[in-house]
Amino acid sequence: MTDEHDDGTPWFVVAAIALLVCAAVIRFTALAHSLFEDEVWVSLLLQRGDLHPHSYNTPPLFYAIGRLWVALRGISDVALRQPPAFFGILLGAIPFLAPLPRCTRFIWSVLLLFSSPFIFYSERLKQYTFEAAIGTLLIVLFLRASRDDRRSQWLLFFAVAIAGVLTLFTPVFVVASLGAAALLTKKLRRVSLIATFIGVGLLAAGAYIAYMAPGPESTKLHGDMTEWFTVTGRWTTSPSSFVRNTTEWLGQAFNLTPFWWVVVGALGLLWLAAKRDLPMLAMAAVPPLIAVAASVARLYPYGETRLMLMCFPALYLITADAIATAARRVPLVLLILVPFMFRIDTYDRTYMKTPDLRTMLATVSRGSDTIYADLSFAAPLSYYYPQVMKRTRIVTVQSPSTPGWYLQKSTSFDPGGAPIVIREGNAIAAHVP
Repeated sequence: MTDEHDDGTPWFVVAAIALLVCAAVIRFTALAHSLFEDEVWVSLLLQRGDLHPHSYNTPPLFYAIGRLWVALRGISDVALRQPPAFFGILLGAIPFLAPLPRCTRFIWSVLLLFSSPFIFYSERLKQYTFEAAIGTLLIVLFLRASRDDRRSQWLLFFAVAIAGVLTLFTPVFVVASLGAAALLTKKLRRVSLIATFIGVGLLAAGAYIAYMAPGPESTKLHGDMTEWFTVTGRWTTSPSSFVRNTTEWLGQAFNLTPFWWVVVGALGLLWLAAKRDLPMLAMAAVPPLIAVAASVARLYPYGETRLMLMCFPALYLITADAIATAARRVPLVLLILVPFMFRIDTYDRTYMKTPDLRTMLATVSRGSDTIYADLSFAAPLSYYYPQVMKRTRIVTVQSPSTPGWYLQKSTSFDPGGAPIVIREGNAIAAHVP
């Protein structure tokens, strides 16, 4: 293997196209399942178009794209999820534009396209693949600009950065890490360049305060999230909590494959010793360090995996470069990608646990029984069957006490002797006559 950046090799082009086609098939054939709670709120906002500051509808650019897509394609579950699926594929295509060796770019793309969390959010009505695509694009633009150091390249990078930090959360962390990388790159230590990075950071802070900071509306909808993150142990309050949360989100990043922890960790240490690429290391390390500091101050729940996705693009880049570096000497090292690529369902199966509830909801909605539903399931129930809300009680119970349907989480609900019990993933529906 060589370090050439030329894409003219036919087999490389064929392999890249095949990779993206495979990723598209995986995503676009899995969009028809029922919306889970968070998706319901997003769908309702896209339909209503009620976009205003300090509400659930951030980041605004994602909602603007969604509104346009709804106008063009309608509000079916599949149509609503098509933009996140597209951005999930774009996320894996962007690495091929980086000024990096072919092998590094290809592996980086594989990691982004077969990441279990990113596949999950490519198939859900959420903004995370959009954020990750912008963050990855910023990394690629930074690599190109720092290599050529032309004004036009930097103008393009900062234009995307400004748009990104005004509309998303992930690019804020990415821009901060790239600013640190610039400080560690001798030829980039110019006052004007560093000042621009600081200016973009201040702009992001202003946008957050003026528009994106959660307000009473979000608290009313989802409750006191600070209290919830305290109960779930997401804040960094001790060394043990730091280790526990780090293990969780990194495990999700590597598709929960212990084999990867050992092999990739060893390759990473060898890469660090051999290359000593401090700017690239800063890209990967700064975002989680910022999140840790914010978590200590109870501002950002470090360890909440869906919010740690902003760390993944640079983390995967440094992992890809470590694997590619080793593979130049021992090509069989590339086989470690196989277990990663075959564990694409683990994020939902072990963490999110969002079953397809269409059959269950249809059954529960029939008749005239009172429905006792946990909020997680009451939201999709009311979304698909709004006529049943008059007889729905949003409550979490541990066992049946009166006649009716009980739609609860299976982990905390005992149906007792209910004659009709339906189970789907972490959901259970029980009917008591």
